[in-house]
Amino acid sequence: MSASRAASGRGWASGTRDPFVSPIREKSTGIEGPSHCETGKRCLFIPEVVVQGTVRDLNGKMVAIVVNRARHTYFLRESDQVFNGSVQRITTDSVVFRQYVTDNLGRESVHEVVKRVGGGPSS
Repeated sequence: MSASRAASGRGWASGTRDPFVSPIREKSTGIEGPSHCETGKRCLFIPEVVVQGTVRDLNGKMVAIVVNRARHTYFLRESDQVFNGSVQRITTDSVVFRQYVTDNLGRESVHEVVKRVGGGPSS
């Protein structure tokens, strides 16, 4: 943009957006997981988690046994926080996650993801 255009107020300096730049954000192919952390429950990425089993602890509460892509085993309880969501509910045969996602327009939404025992990362 030229200096005369900015000075006249008809350009992007006046607060209008560039009509040739898409408001849709560029998104890389695939879903990206956590890049800043390596271990711990808070680094578990819901699409990569595999539920190995569920058990009931001594207090009667359900515990999920999950494995991540690096083959590390973790024990999750209801309302535990993971990278892109939280554990909502644990049953005898599945774990229900609340996943927070951002679409291409930058809008955030919440999805319920059910992972069954023994299912792969795509279940």
